[in-house]
Amino acid sequence: MPFARALAAAAILVAGALSAGCGPSEERASDVELRAAIDRLRGDTSTDVAQRRLELAAVEQIASRTPAGSEAKSACASAYRKLFDAEDAVSRAEVSMKTAVALGNGASPAVLDEVLAADRLLETARLAMPACDAAAAKLALAAR
Repeated sequence: MPFARALAAAAILVAGALSAGCGPSEERASDVELRAAIDRLRGDTSTDVAQRRLELAAVEQIASRTPAGSEAKSACASAYRKLFDAEDAVSRAEVSMKTAVALGNGASPAVLDEVLAADRLLETARLAMPACDAAAAKLALAAR
């Protein structure tokens, strides 16, 4: 009987220790998953716009369970959304400029405004990147 009680007590202690360990390990697993997704997003230099946007969507869909994870997710999703929007604007401005030149019209004020707006968006994205870099580094430390 004393052995059975000791065994039952040990089982309760093990179960308690395991359940107490679930919280932090879930948080760590979330940080590791988010870090990997952010690393894929930051490392994807392909010209495949759809693939890069999928990487961004993956980051946005991962639940962040820690302050470091939330900060990295927010900063990097915002920075890359701005970058992709700027790249889209640059592409549109380039098409407008090439069309104007092909038609022999030269660059109209509207086309020039479009180019300047795209440039402003690129600058906004460039300024957002350091926050992503810092938050991603902080998350990498937390996920270790």
